[in-house]
Amino acid sequence: MNSDLVNKIINLISRTVPLLHRHFQGKVSAMDPQAKTLIKDIKKLAHGIEELYRNRDTAQVVRDVVAIADLANRYLQDNAPWDSNKNTPEQTQQQLTTALWAGKVCLALLKPILPTVAEQTEKMLKLKTFTFDNLLEPLEVNLAILPYTRLLERLDMKKVTNMTEANQSAISTTTAPTNVEKIDSNLINIDEFMKVDLRAALVLEAKTVDGADKLISLSLDVGPLGKRHVLTGLRPHVEPEALVGKTLVLVYNLAPRKMKFGVSEGMILAGGDKVPVPVILTGVTPGDKIR
Repeated sequence: MNSDLVNKIINLISRTVPLLHRHFQGKVSAMDPQAKTLIKDIKKLAHGIEELYRNRDTAQVVRDVVAIADLANRYLQDNAPWDSNKNTPEQTQQQLTTALWAGKVCLALLKPILPTVAEQTEKMLKLKTFTFDNLLEPLEVNLAILPYTRLLERLDMKKVTNMTEANQSAISTTTAPTNVEKIDSNLINIDEFMKVDLRAALVLEAKTVDGADKLISLSLDVGPLGKRHVLTGLRPHVEPEALVGKTLVLVYNLAPRKMKFGVSEGMILAGGDKVPVPVILTGVTPGDKIR
């Protein structure tokens, strides 16, 4: 929160909005014509984020949004719109608007993670509800935005320490409950588990997906159950050709999901927290049930 959210992303809003109010009655302008490369780079990063969310890769979402913020903060620092000796009033307003747009893009992309902060930004900038379809739209020229309101507070480590110490005695004297179900809401019963139909699936064909850096398109043989097409996000860790001829574990009864690059009919199981590795089976026949 300190280094990335507040110092990098919120900074783009907290620095530009007050300056626009101080010098331009809170009105935004067209974006800086000299910032074409910056805008192009931001849009390129932003275009891949919806797919990352759909692949449940929220860690990469945050890394890419922080990368956008880094680009915009470097632009802001290099151009120093607050320096009247370096810029004309027109340039200053354009540079502030460009940096504000970049900050708006960052918070719009983080809306599934920080919904309240995103909604506060929508109201401040008088914008429609953020969606993947509109988040890259430029700010309306001459739009009078609202004054800056604090979006996030920096962590106060003294308060954190005090809170921890205040609860320490309660933590140390509390005995662990004997009923595990009370402390783990993710537990399922055997009937729920048995609903998941896992099958052995032979990879007939594996290829990259044009326009998707992380996806592999798999054609699978599930024996008497027929053929299946699955899109899996293993490409950063596995080359498609390495999967051909391998027998993997397929979640067979997962409802088909329509994605940007086609319909995926199931899911491939993989293990590993940091680097997912597909689970490869031996000694089984395509279509065999995994028990």
